[in-house]
Amino acid sequence: MNIDQVAKAFINGNSAACHNSNTDGTEYKLHGHIIAKKTDTGFVLNWCGWYTRTTANHMNKILKAAGKDVRVSYAQARDYGVIAEYVTSNEEK
Repeated sequence: MNIDQVAKAFINGNSAACHNSNTDGTEYKLHGHIIAKKTDTGFVLNWCGWYTRTTANHMNKILKAAGKDVRVSYAQARDYGVIAEYVTSNEEK
């Protein structure tokens, strides 16, 4: 299993694991920190204080699996003090 598959499992509400990441379908953990969590309207990405390329890579895989045409940048998040980013589902009209 790879990161893309774990991200897709998270979006689809399934369990999966790969190296230092895992999901139960409602939370996505990286090195034990919850970097993504489902909400009623989508999901929340949380840096957990780790503004790294690795965290950004996992967040971007989640965004891609969700069909979002955006990316996060660890440097911008760090420089602007972003703690969490809220992402709404595509189903909202």
